[in-house]
Amino acid sequence: MSTISSTSAGTVTLAGLASGVDTDSIVDSLMEIESAPITTMESKQTYLEAKKDTYEEFNTLLDGFKLRSQGSKMISWSNRSITC
Repeated sequence: MSTISSTSAGTVTLAGLASGVDTDSIVDSLMEIESAPITTMESKQTYLEAKKDTYEEFNTLLDGFKLRSQGSKMISWSNRSITC
């Protein structure tokens, strides 16, 4: 496919005019291939951040459980028990 386009800087591009090859789509495809590792890493980063947030939330809940359980320890004197 042949296309002629111009930019605001006055540059004229002739995509595939002489050869009939759609160089714009080839360049776009190559750019997409080159950016795939970045996209994969960004997805992994998002996943790991969510995982970290889940661990932090679990740790907070566990700390709260620990504090509540320490507040209800039982002290035993002979036959009597006292809950603190």
